[in-house]
Amino acid sequence: MATARRQRGGGAGRTGVVVAFPGKGAGKPDYNEPTMRPEAAPVRRPIGPFRLGDWTVFPDRGVVESALGARHLEPRAMDALTLLAGRRGEVVTKDELIDEVWEGRIISEGTLTNTIAELRRALGDDARQPRFIETIPKRGYRLVCEVGEPEPDADHVGPAPPAVDRRRRTALLIVGVVIVAAAAIALVRSLQTPGIDPGRVLVVPFANRTGDPDLEPLAVLARDLAVGELTSSGFASALPASEGATTGDLEAVCRLARGYGAGIAITGALYLHDGDLAVQAQLVDVGEGALLYAIRPVVGSREAAGASVEAATQRVLGALATHLNAHAHSNLQARPPGFAAYREFIAGSEIWTDDLPAAIRHLERAVELDPDFTSAQLRLAMALKVADRHGEGRAILDRLDRRRAELTEFEWLWIDAFIADFEGRSQDELAALDRILEMAPTDWTVHFLISGVSLRLNRPHGAIAALTALHDADLPGFVTRHGLYAESYRRLATASHMIGDHRGELVAARDGRGRFPTDPGLMAAEARACAALADAEGLERLIAAAAVTPAAGNPARLLVVAAATAAAHGRPSEARRLAERAVIGFDEADPDGAPADDRLGLAQALVLLVDLERAQAVLTAIEAELGDRSGRLPEAVRGWLGVVAARRGDLATALAMSDRLATLDAEASSGNPSFYRGAIAAWLGHREAAIDHLREARAAGWGAFGRLHDEERGLLAPLEGVPEVDAMLGPETDR
Repeated sequence: MATARRQRGGGAGRTGVVVAFPGKGAGKPDYNEPTMRPEAAPVRRPIGPFRLGDWTVFPDRGVVESALGARHLEPRAMDALTLLAGRRGEVVTKDELIDEVWEGRIISEGTLTNTIAELRRALGDDARQPRFIETIPKRGYRLVCEVGEPEPDADHVGPAPPAVDRRRRTALLIVGVVIVAAAAIALVRSLQTPGIDPGRVLVVPFANRTGDPDLEPLAVLARDLAVGELTSSGFASALPASEGATTGDLEAVCRLARGYGAGIAITGALYLHDGDLAVQAQLVDVGEGALLYAIRPVVGSREAAGASVEAATQRVLGALATHLNAHAHSNLQARPPGFAAYREFIAGSEIWTDDLPAAIRHLERAVELDPDFTSAQLRLAMALKVADRHGEGRAILDRLDRRRAELTEFEWLWIDAFIADFEGRSQDELAALDRILEMAPTDWTVHFLISGVSLRLNRPHGAIAALTALHDADLPGFVTRHGLYAESYRRLATASHMIGDHRGELVAARDGRGRFPTDPGLMAAEARACAALADAEGLERLIAAAAVTPAAGNPARLLVVAAATAAAHGRPSEARRLAERAVIGFDEADPDGAPADDRLGLAQALVLLVDLERAQAVLTAIEAELGDRSGRLPEAVRGWLGVVAARRGDLATALAMSDRLATLDAEASSGNPSFYRGAIAAWLGHREAAIDHLREARAAGWGAFGRLHDEERGLLAPLEGVPEVDAMLGPETDR
């Protein structure tokens, strides 16, 4: 959930062990393993402006400028660029980039790749024909252009050439005087009123209103604790105001903060309350000259004064975090979290798509540190569901539901939406999300969730509208680098495919790959679009790129997607040719030792070739290995095996797979088992049973309509044209 600007509420904070912020997931073993590394070459980074081709780079401002205009870079992207510039012509290894830019933190491969991609987009570079940054496969990157001094400032006017006449020299002199005067005025104004940085935080010593001078050190302690937390986490640029700073009222606080160029100020005060110490803290929006948030006073004995100060600091920093980092709405929640809990929450959120078990551990830690942190509990519940721990996730939601009296309407709506999601009630989930969007119209998370529910409801236009709003928003860098942002492009491609807009589908897939070039799902979307458009050349370029991209997996998987799409679009000979290539690709990669996903792809290619005997053998081997496992892959394997067996007349195997699927919780599996049982029944000729199973699937939340257009269309082939099925699976009226 994203942040808002006005906040109320509060409560006591908690302390505990925290992780570096922002947290990163476990790295890939190719270059992120914690191994001994050779000593890196000396780091030489330009400090002031420098030239790269047509660009002038300003490291201190995080900006690159050319005649085309200025482009802002994320801090880590600028750090990477200056490191490459300092080592111009040399290969800077991935290890060195991580050590210097991320200070050795363990990050995912996509983080480094996306940072380089961001640099290329800003500079207008092409990875295939680089003018600036060249990729050195399996090693790192190097800067291939010249690094030079910046051109003379445009405001500078040198002496006129001898050939210029006196009037020309006089005119130039007048222009020069005007420019210099304007620059001087601007300089004076800038010194008087420095620019306000929204991410810079001034922390003022708390006012000691107890009348006891012995408590004066606590006022400074509060400031130092806040500055220390922000500095060590790297969350924001924190500046300590001097101990003699006078803040007085809100206007005085803002005046003081403007002098430091800070966009936000943290202030507070110490009071005596019935002999106990009360600590109050607040956030001030300097630009607006308004109070952002004030925590409830933390009250404790004088003997535990340090703990009270620390609790108040944790809570006000938690409010600051939710304000700046777009992960929660403090003004719409009962109270913001403690800062330590929030850091764990962020760490888990950032690695959600890369390392779900680690993400769950961070979210559990966030809840442990702050049991009243509603957003962390909601996200933990959903993470447990994705990890096939449906019962544990539902138990968290039930506990939250019992606490409604302590929560706000905004939090009730989130609980309602998540419970509806767990129960497969997509219409109710969408209704709750629509109400949340009314309260938080700029929340990118809500747009993202609405897009997913819209696709499950077979409403591709609604998904496109939500995703367009998401992509048009001015989002922070950590969002646009997140795996969920890659998923937003995959969803946009799927929705475009569902309405037959295959050009739009191709644009969405390629735009997504511009940010996430190695994402397998986006590659699959591009393959599907190329096949739908009969763009053989584009498909071949994609296959070639996948062949040299380890993260993409076996390129044969893309051929299966393309083959299924060609078949769905009435090009059987092309579908057969692509399926044959896919089988060869899988076979060359040792199918017996391949991952189960690849072998499922092999079986699907064999089905397209109507080699049902081998397809059944492959699926039978996978099913035996999976044993009693549950989840999306085992469900798909059993469903495909049941359908293939039914097509071959192997009634015993088909019924056995249907029975296995029947033992699974359709609700916990979002209706997938019932869907596959319906497909098996259809191929067995049991039409009424098939329709009943499909109804059960829809009631349990099944909504993989995108796959019915291509990859899984053949599963329901016997039901095509049946009015009841068409009515059930046809597109619903869009939002």
